[in-house]
Amino acid sequence: MRDDASITSNQRRTHSATLRAHADETAEPVSFERTPSTLVIRLRGPVLGQHEALEVTRLAGPAVEVAPGDLRRVVIDLSEVSGISSLGLGTCLDLRRRADARGAETILLGMSPSLRQVFDTMRLDRMFSIEPSVESLFRRLAAGG
Repeated sequence: MRDDASITSNQRRTHSATLRAHADETAEPVSFERTPSTLVIRLRGPVLGQHEALEVTRLAGPAVEVAPGDLRRVVIDLSEVSGISSLGLGTCLDLRRRADARGAETILLGMSPSLRQVFDTMRLDRMFSIEPSVESLFRRLAAGG
């Protein structure tokens, strides 16, 4: 009987560890990088759906609002995102609104062709600066843009 209880306890520990590891992988669909004048918001993919969009808004929105110093640009890195829901689009617009309130430009970075098509179709491409790659972003920043 003790052996069965021990196996069950071990199985429970293993299962709990697996759930924690999975939760850690999916807990934060966003990470941040800061330079003196730029906040990079890196979104994890592959999809910015309803759940992810709510988490990104919860985590990234305040990061834009309280970023210290002279915030000149907010870069939303979408290079890992291949699909986006309407709530995900709304999250991008919300981050843009918060950046505008700080006087910062919002740049979308690294969109896949299918994601770019969604933004173009919804005419959201007119509301953001768009850079296809990190290299093009660096060239733009080096030129003073």
